[in-house]
Amino acid sequence: MHKKALFACALLLLSGRALAEGGSCPPGYYPIGGQGSAGCAPIPESGASEAVGREREPIQPMWETRWGAISVDISNGKFGTGKSMPTREQAEKAASDDCVKEGGNNCVIDLAYYDQCAAVAWGTDYVTTASAETKEQASSRASETCGKRTSACRIYYSECSFPVRIQ
Repeated sequence: MHKKALFACALLLLSGRALAEGGSCPPGYYPIGGQGSAGCAPIPESGASEAVGREREPIQPMWETRWGAISVDISNGKFGTGKSMPTREQAEKAASDDCVKEGGNNCVIDLAYYDQCAAVAWGTDYVTTASAETKEQASSRASETCGKRTSACRIYYSECSFPVRIQ
C-alpha cells in the first residue's frame, strides 16, 4: 500500500511540473508561477485576455434585397415577369423583355416589388397585380381586386423575390 501512495504522489508532482512547464496552457496563454505552483496567463496582444469570461457574439446575418417586376400589355393580353434581381431596374427590364418575348407590343410596368411575392389576376376585360408577404396573400389580393372590376378572374402568375443571405 505504501508503494502505491508514494507512486501517486510522484505522479502528482510530475503533473504539476508539466503544467508549470506549459504542458496544458491553451493557445494564446503561457505558463506562469514558480516550481510547485502552476497557472496560465494570456500572451500579450493575442486577444485571449479579451475573450476570458465573455461569450463570442453570434455573427448577425446580412441580407441583400431582391426585386421583382410585372410588365403588362393589356391590348394584347400579354404580360412578362422578372424576379430575384439585385436592382429594380434589372427586374423591370427583365419583365419588359419577357412581355415582348410573349408577344406584347405595348408593355408597361404595372408592378415593381422587393423582398416579397406578387401575383397577376386577369379577368374578362381587366388585369391587376398585387404584392404581399406570401404567394397566397398576393393571389388573394389580386383576385379580390380583379373580381370587383370584372368577371372570370383567374390567377395567371404568382412568384416571390425573397432577400438572399450574403453572410
